[in-house]
Amino acid sequence: MRYTSLDVHEGQFYSGLKSKLVQKAISNEDGRFIVALEPGTYSIFVKEPEGLFANRFDQAGIINPVTIKRNELVDVLIKVDYKAAY
Repeated sequence: MRYTSLDVHEGQFYSGLKSKLVQKAISNEDGRFIVALEPGTYSIFVKEPEGLFANRFDQAGIINPVTIKRNELVDVLIKVDYKAAY
């Protein structure tokens, strides 16, 4: 699914997504979370005060994609680094 109707601001924050919210999760103190999903490709966002954060795309333009396969666990590392100074 490509996101074509969205409002992007500050480059990595999104609002006004026109896709269906499938699942919400709250991470623990270590930032870990578990969500059960049907097989498919999903976009994962982190809710921040500035908006929904995501900083990756694939070749098809899918924002922060994660592909879920039946009976498999997927580890996802979301690097929330917009306040980092390098």
